Amino acid sequence: KSLTLQTKINPQLSRETDSLSSDDAFTDTDTSIGALSSLDELVADKENGQKVFNTQPLNEMGFAQIQDYVSELANGLTDPNKAQIRELVYDETIKYQEKHADITVYDMQCSNQLCGIILQSDNTDTISQSLDDLISNNTVRQNSKGGLSRVYTENNVEYGLLIAVITDDGITLQ
Repeated sequence: KSLTLQTKINPQLSRETDSLSSDDAFTDTDTSIGALSSLDELVADKENGQKVFNTQPLNEMGFAQIQDYVSELANGLTDPNKAQIRELVYDETIKYQEKHADITVYDMQCSNQLCGIILQSDNTDTISQSLDDLISNNTVRQNSKGGLSRVYTENNVEYGLLIAVITDDGITLQ
């Protein structure tokens, strides 16, 4: 049995981020699971130039599918500046793991637009706290424009997912 808890992260806490209705975004973009080849496809430009991170298709994905998409983010990493962000975020994630014996970094990959971090533990509270700690980490906050976190339970193992947006421009979470 699989359990999921989702939180949208908005470091700027602006009203603008939450102003789009589901009817506004992606009217002409097919982002159904079957059409999705990469998590990067969930980041799109609106007509006004604003970028939008459409989190809706993630609601339909199981943990195994999320895992695959996170591991494939590395295929989209071509920008040297984003590679540097990946290294900074990776270093902070590994430092966190070293300080917390009950947390394992299961996977951590970035593209030019998104970083995906999957943590593993035997304890839901530990996973939730770890996600909160990473979201609050100065390096992660300074290098991201928001994102999404979730907790999954698969076969009595807890997994935490953090997808951080690392685009240069501001972004709206949907």
